[in-house]
Amino acid sequence: MRCYLALLVACSACTRPEPTHVAPQPALRSYAAEPSPRPQANTRQTATGVTSPIPSQPPLAGSSDGAPPEATEAQSNDSATLVVVEEPFKPFERPRSEGAIHAAGQDEEIARWNVGGTGDPSFISSRAGYHPGARVVVDTKWKAGNLPRRARHGLSQAGVLAQSRSRGYWPFRICYEDALRRDAQQQGETRLRLTIGRSGRVTRVHLLKTELDSSAGECLRAAAQKLSYRPGPRSLVAIDLLVKFWPGDAPVPSAGPPTGTPPINPGTLDVARFRALAEQAMPQIRDCYGQGLGRDPKLWGRIELLLHLAADGSVQSVNENESRFPDPEVTRCVIAAVGELDYPPPQGGELEFIQAFRLGSEPRPESATEPEMASKP
Repeated sequence: MRCYLALLVACSACTRPEPTHVAPQPALRSYAAEPSPRPQANTRQTATGVTSPIPSQPPLAGSSDGAPPEATEAQSNDSATLVVVEEPFKPFERPRSEGAIHAAGQDEEIARWNVGGTGDPSFISSRAGYHPGARVVVDTKWKAGNLPRRARHGLSQAGVLAQSRSRGYWPFRICYEDALRRDAQQQGETRLRLTIGRSGRVTRVHLLKTELDSSAGECLRAAAQKLSYRPGPRSLVAIDLLVKFWPGDAPVPSAGPPTGTPPINPGTLDVARFRALAEQAMPQIRDCYGQGLGRDPKLWGRIELLLHLAADGSVQSVNENESRFPDPEVTRCVIAAVGELDYPPPQGGELEFIQAFRLGSEPRPESATEPEMASKP
């Protein structure tokens, strides 16, 4: 029996289960303005050496309840100039859900925002088949045991395949995404031999081959060992589980420090104070984005900045980090606005931290795309 599953978008049944416990997510604050004449700008030089028009305009009131942008009143207005402020964090310390599957879903959302979008039909997120998340294809090959190809009652070969892909997809994908964080070029096939006992549990797993690194192979073997099937077979059965992997159309966001010595970052990040500072730059950032919308009304995306402060609070550098906002001019303008803020001396010494902004709104798809599920005996 051979059957393929190409999961281009996570389905509601297997991609977004409710975790037993979800860590508190960072508050987002949104700022939107009704269309108005653009103020005159003054040009000033920043500490990063980037020159950008910085208008003098009082900030607008934003969301005070810390709700996500979709829950704010600003979202219901004309969202063309919507700017959402993410909570700052130290590199490799981004808050993530404690549930691995839920956290991976959040990572995919960030990856999608990191690419963003434009009105250009040739832009990567505008192309047919675009999918930021990793692609996973599951196939099974029967090796031993007596099960019908299909059955109305009891376990069948088709049932084994269906349960392999529904229960194995996210564990396998999480292993692969960790591998991509080690080497973004990894892809290929892994072949596992599973023995399924009468209880329905997998009693033994052999890693036959993998084209990924050894850590990924061991992760996949351990994930397969946790699979179970219902109802259990009447006798032992064995299958070969083939899992093929391809990277998605966006880099996987980092989830922890790379292997090796942790980076030295002694300064303490005062989250509330630094977020308040970022909010002071909203008029300038909103104007930066407004200029981008003048060039492309369908422009949207995320700008993630890595800031390095000296012990006295002076800005040493500001650079775009994991995002790739579609309009470089908007990115340079936002870097200039953030680099001109007056930061306090960080307690404990010099400090690197991430400050990110979401500009605009992700367009709603015309129709929901379901995963491709081919089932052939």
